Amino acid sequence: MDENTMNKYLDLVPPEIRDAAAALHDEKHWAVYIALLENGETSFSAIKDEFDLESTQTIRILNDLTKGGLVAQYTDDLRESERRARSFYKVTEIGEDFIESLMGWFLPEKLLNRPQR
Repeated sequence: MDENTMNKYLDLVPPEIRDAAAALHDEKHWAVYIALLENGETSFSAIKDEFDLESTQTIRILNDLTKGGLVAQYTDDLRESERRARSFYKVTEIGEDFIESLMGWFLPEKLLNRPQR
């Protein structure tokens, strides 16, 4: 493939959109993304347990969604009884806008019932 021709067309779409779309490259990624949209802020272990995933699979999926800008990771404060902080994930504003745009474009009659910001 000619790189100049490829870049000519890729430059027509912002990298943020391409990154978000690339992060959703299989059904597992889509399912975790939708679960976070529906459930809100969720811990790593809750995601892992709900989907019955191995830790490495969970990490890979969440890293992809984070790199795509759809999801943000943060940690809570260390507690005296815990040896390490717990990781939590939530959908970013870009992640919310992305799905709303797709739903509005393809299925305007089925827009997700989301509160207005």
